[in-house]
Amino acid sequence: MEHGMITIIDNIHGTNRKVPASQVTYETELAELVKSHGKNIFGVAHMADLDGVGSAALLMHYFRMPSKNAAFANYDKEHFLKAADEIKAFDPKNAVVVFCDMGVDPHMAETIREFLDYLKTKGNLLLWFDHHPWEDSVIESLAKHLDYLVAGENPIFCGSEILYLTLCKKDEFGGALTQKIHLSDFKPVDTPEYIALEKVRFSIGYFLWKSKTPQKKLRLLARWISKGSFDNAFIQKANDAGARLSQKNLQRMLSSSALVDVRYKIAVGFGDHIDTNAACRALIAKHDADIGLFVKKDSVTGSMRSKDDTVDCSALARAFGGNGHPQAAGFPLDKAAFGPMGSKERKEILGLIKEKAVWTYQK
Repeated sequence: MEHGMITIIDNIHGTNRKVPASQVTYETELAELVKSHGKNIFGVAHMADLDGVGSAALLMHYFRMPSKNAAFANYDKEHFLKAADEIKAFDPKNAVVVFCDMGVDPHMAETIREFLDYLKTKGNLLLWFDHHPWEDSVIESLAKHLDYLVAGENPIFCGSEILYLTLCKKDEFGGALTQKIHLSDFKPVDTPEYIALEKVRFSIGYFLWKSKTPQKKLRLLARWISKGSFDNAFIQKANDAGARLSQKNLQRMLSSSALVDVRYKIAVGFGDHIDTNAACRALIAKHDADIGLFVKKDSVTGSMRSKDDTVDCSALARAFGGNGHPQAAGFPLDKAAFGPMGSKERKEILGLIKEKAVWTYQK
């Protein structure tokens, strides 16, 4: 897809266009169509950050979506299918199903297409809002199964903002909420404004790491955010537990981290239950690196952050079959080959990272 351009496909009116990333506008007819379904609306969103949880909060606030109708997923097949099962349990018919902040890697297209086909056979209206890069083949594969799609690398708006701008009339609440979501997604640095959102980040992390009912906890968090609350007893308790766990595991990860030095310096750490942004920033700081790469042992995935905008870490993610943005990206690893992740597997992963980095950055 052309850099700086996004794809908007409106199958309701039979239009397909590529526009500059800034040209996301309010779609009056589409918004009214969604409202006409009342509370018969469902949301599927990214589970690991405020952009995903915030999109569910927007649907709750503006369209009265019941909390129980929200499901959260990661980009891998296992988590996506679990979220799909959450929605299938309601057997939705003639409803609206909104997907937000869900990037699609090519290897996931068939799995997602099957779920979309299931939903379409029941007369559901399907909308997808995303700001990650999509390959043209993925757009072609999924577009005809959706009623409305916004996809493609968007350096201006995150997924929740695209949903808000497309479906919601601007007001003070929405402007303030999406500003916070934007900050959490696009500016993950130690500014006072970003640090103020840490309670939500660590809460999300704790629910994913330790809760036996993460879907339920994320729904409750989204409900609080839909009311404008980012600081209450529920969030504070989860934040305290999440921050303690993350800090403890962070020190352990750093003590065994390594540096892959090709054209760019890539600091690599292995661990679990650590805030991704904190892990990558700490790796970059310790090794004076250009990229921090945090390998999560439980999910057997890699998450990366670039030190600044001079290094595109998403290029390395794509070499692994992943995706992302220039300064924040991720990729899956072969669970059969690398999990459980002992010293042998870690050594092999470091070798693979070096091999992919040489191919990506020195070609």
